[in-house]
Amino acid sequence: MKILLFTHKSDIDGMGNAVLAKLAFDNVEYVLCEAFNLQNEVKKYYDDGSIYNYDKIFVTDLWLEDPTLSKVANDNKLKDKFLIFDHHKSAIEGNYNKYDFATIRISDEKGLCSGTSLFYE
Repeated sequence: MKILLFTHKSDIDGMGNAVLAKLAFDNVEYVLCEAFNLQNEVKKYYDDGSIYNYDKIFVTDLWLEDPTLSKVANDNKLKDKFLIFDHHKSAIEGNYNKYDFATIRISDEKGLCSGTSLFYE
């Protein structure tokens, strides 16, 4: 299984996802992003068609925004490959969890969530 991971590069929460992915999957490519350039990084893979070469695409500790989010949601080949795991309040405020492939949770019965805890689950 070929995995593509977009994760936050500025903190241990984002890097924890890269570690988990490497432990869970044999074939992982990861892209370290900041919130301000995630949309452009995903767009590069989408525009050159290489995004279709992956079996699963994860976005962790970050969130997709429109028009990227709706583009994925309306692409029958991609929407079942994408999974987003984030814990930021601004992602909920932006309603970026409106699709089945997006899990955005600030807290649960165990306490505050992190991108890594959501990805692990």
